[in-house]
Amino acid sequence: MRWSYSNLNLKFHLFPIELMIIETSALKYNHGVDRLNSEGIPRYQLTIALKDRRQVFEARKINICMLCRRRGVNSCGLCEICYSGLDGEELRLASLWLTGVNP
Repeated sequence: MRWSYSNLNLKFHLFPIELMIIETSALKYNHGVDRLNSEGIPRYQLTIALKDRRQVFEARKINICMLCRRRGVNSCGLCEICYSGLDGEELRLASLWLTGVNP
């Protein structure tokens, strides 16, 4: 069996197995991604990186986010999109950088 989806005059045909893969990918993305870009640091190493002044200063110097490698970072070395996804210890450490109190 095959389903069709059309939007803005574009038509996509999906088989059931492809639909399942797309739904699984969306669930994984909503629950958190380990690495946004292969050149950036893995998410589980972010707390260590935020404690390391050298890594934060290097990200600020070259103006590239530590996680996703986008241009335009704040004083903690992250872009606004990555900063908005922080929680727990990561958010506390990033907030210290933003207030000027380096961890």
